[in-house]
Amino acid sequence: MTRGAPEDPRAARTRAKLREALLAECAEHPLAEIGVAALVRRAGVGRATFYVHYPDLEALAVDACADVVREAVDALHAWRGRPDPMVAPAALVEFFVALTPHAALYRALLSPV
Repeated sequence: MTRGAPEDPRAARTRAKLREALLAECAEHPLAEIGVAALVRRAGVGRATFYVHYPDLEALAVDACADVVREAVDALHAWRGRPDPMVAPAALVEFFVALTPHAALYRALLSPV
């Protein structure tokens, strides 16, 4: 896909399903214990479809975590006016609450090899 070209909605939906399935699997098992077979079964896509979009599980995990960065930026943009360290905007609080269920995945990706 070239930069600036519109994304195929079907491909976007498939990648979203795979990201959601990965996060659900990581809520139950460490990333190192997750296999492509279980992941595609949960996502409802074929194994070949997985490999059309990602070379391996780590690439999918990195993609899933990139969503977190975008969500963090969006949450910070919800802060209007002069920041009050005692009262964070609701979007920022919701962002940090949503991180908790996936903390093990983020730790696995951010820890040294």
